[in-house]
Amino acid sequence: MGNAIKSGFKGVSFLSSVKIITKNGVEVARISNNIMTFRYSGFGGDIITTPGKTTTIIG
Repeated sequence: MGNAIKSGFKGVSFLSSVKIITKNGVEVARISNNIMTFRYSGFGGDIITTPGKTTTIIG
């Protein structure tokens, strides 16, 4: 996460249980109930991570 912050990503908390990650004011991902969802409009839609498992995003 440290490298992401250096690259311009910001974490914003609207509610104590929901965290929003933005870059240049645009939502990139959100964390809710310990599940991170990356916004993706391409094939397959949003990318939903699984706690305790590795999710690799290439591209």
